[in-house]
Amino acid sequence: MKPLVLVTLDKVTQKKIKTQLYSLVDEKIKVTGYTLEDDEAQKIEGKVVLISCTSIVADVFKKFRLDKEAHIIVARRSIDKAGIEQLLRVKPGTRATVIVGHPAASAVTIEAIRRLGISYIDLINEQDFYSGDDQVDIIITPGKMNRIKSDIPLININILNLDVTTVVEVLMALNLYDKYQSQVSHSYTSPIIELSQDLQHALTEISNMKNQLEALVNASHDGVVLVNKELEVLAINDAACSMFKLKKGQTIGTCYSEGAGFPCDWSHILNNNVIKHAENSLIIGVTPVCTSDIEIGRVVTFRDVTEIQRLEQIVRKKSSERGHVAHYSFKDIVGESPEMTATKNIAAQIASTEGTILIYGESGVGKELFAQAIHRNSKRKKGPFVAINFSALPDNLVESELFGYEEGAFTGARKGGKPGFFELAHGGTIFLDEIGDANPYIQTRLLRVLQEKEVMRVGSTKVIPVDVRVIAASNKYLLDLVKNNRFREDLYYRLNVLPLSIPPLRSRGNDIKLIFEQLCKQKGVAFELTSQAWELLLNHCWPGNIRELKNLIDYLDCTRSYNEVIDINDFPMHLIESVNSCPIPVAVNSNPAAVNVPSQSEEVENLLKIEEPTKVQKIELLKKIYLNQQKGINSGRRSLTNAFPGITEARLRLVLKELAGQDLIEMNRGRKGTLLTKKGIEAINNGMI
Repeated sequence: MKPLVLVTLDKVTQKKIKTQLYSLVDEKIKVTGYTLEDDEAQKIEGKVVLISCTSIVADVFKKFRLDKEAHIIVARRSIDKAGIEQLLRVKPGTRATVIVGHPAASAVTIEAIRRLGISYIDLINEQDFYSGDDQVDIIITPGKMNRIKSDIPLININILNLDVTTVVEVLMALNLYDKYQSQVSHSYTSPIIELSQDLQHALTEISNMKNQLEALVNASHDGVVLVNKELEVLAINDAACSMFKLKKGQTIGTCYSEGAGFPCDWSHILNNNVIKHAENSLIIGVTPVCTSDIEIGRVVTFRDVTEIQRLEQIVRKKSSERGHVAHYSFKDIVGESPEMTATKNIAAQIASTEGTILIYGESGVGKELFAQAIHRNSKRKKGPFVAINFSALPDNLVESELFGYEEGAFTGARKGGKPGFFELAHGGTIFLDEIGDANPYIQTRLLRVLQEKEVMRVGSTKVIPVDVRVIAASNKYLLDLVKNNRFREDLYYRLNVLPLSIPPLRSRGNDIKLIFEQLCKQKGVAFELTSQAWELLLNHCWPGNIRELKNLIDYLDCTRSYNEVIDINDFPMHLIESVNSCPIPVAVNSNPAAVNVPSQSEEVENLLKIEEPTKVQKIELLKKIYLNQQKGINSGRRSLTNAFPGITEARLRLVLKELAGQDLIEMNRGRKGTLLTKKGIEAINNGMI
């Protein structure tokens, strides 16, 4: 066996180096060990002496006496594969101390770590650490855990091995190199190859991840810039380069500033801040990047406001696809009577404006039909049309349906919250049907929306701007509700900007027949009516308006064969009884000046109650007959009686006979009815009566 003297700092290091040497040369050497921790100084006898590291050479010569002819080898040490793997797991920016038990040995270990290219760990000597001048995150030690008493996290990189040059020098001194050359080479190259493969695999994964992240970031339409704590640009995507006309290669590594080509200095980088750039407005987003709760940089995004608006339009379109869309236009509103023609003309004119509309009309006249037609004829026709009926929703649901709610706002609230009808109608029209049934609290919130153009969800403190045109409708005269303190006066005047009154069916003359035929066509049925049946329909007061007419068609469809002729007796009983008496609903008038002023029919009714016919009586009656004659409506006694509530047929017959005696009218039986003579027409035009 070949003798070798080994001098180390401690027995732990000595044991590790002995094990390494024996594993390389199959125990063909005999190692005699000495440590600086031995109690007594001794003379070292040996031809080949290996000192474990340069840091203890001076101490070795002070403590031991060496043979002058001895071949002294100072070992060079390196970190093994397992220790390198431990170091690679340390996060960049970590502050660490290296504790070995000897200040010079600590410095040697730090140098060994640096030689590996590991510069991302801030390393300090153990002497500086123990002096209390520096605070560290972790302690790194090469197998000297027994020397450390601290609560600071510890990383063991194992006792450093002899590097290959030292082993070769020892074997050559012992004349064993030729025999063990290949074994030594293999033992050192295998871990290096394994580590290289691991590193190559890791680098490949990092490269793939980097490419994937770059692809993901470049796929964004938003401009994305990543900066570190020193505001140096670490990454920038293609969208940002295009947006600010920058070159990626020249931008990486530069400090973020307006002078470097960015749209603003860092002092203006605030989350959700809006800045002007060229002809566009950009909204800024800022997200901190942290590791172990330590901020290492920030991601800044720049989004074009027009892109946000485009996405918003897509969302609104999707909401329209869910049913928030207007289906009817003015061409779907059937009617050729002067009253309806005038109403449609007014509606078409106000549709082109942005003003709030208040639609008056009895139940069933088609208020929502007009609202949809106005929307489709407006500048907002591509936006949603959202309708809500206040009479159909309980008070406790109206607020959340109109304004939406946040998650957890109340028991049963949908996860994530829900947008209200005003939000869904953004960019379009909201139709508030039966607005007169809204409770006082909702009226107050509606007033704020109309004034501020913004809503606040239930359970939220944030306001949401909305761009909505409001069309309200009511079958109640709102000014009467205002006088009775049932409707807010300020809200009334906010709504009553562009009033529109829909005439009832009974005043539309021959439109009744047109609508009847249109409804039959839509239902896919056809009826033939007798002249008496048509006369009844034309003279009925239709308190339910078009809805009542539709119900009649459904009734006839169920009770009669399509090929049979419909007579009066085929109608439902309430319609037949209306020949003698028909309750007429109170007319809705949008003109405040008309409140408490007797209507034309009320004035005539009072006049006809006078015992003897007067000039005014006869003029009003002749005007009604002439108006019917112009519309093609039969002026039978029943229809004239219905036109003047409170007058009996007997009383009306007396007046008609007197007019016929003056040759102002001709009284006919059947469908032709009562007509004005030429003399009667001249009398009306010239006021000759």
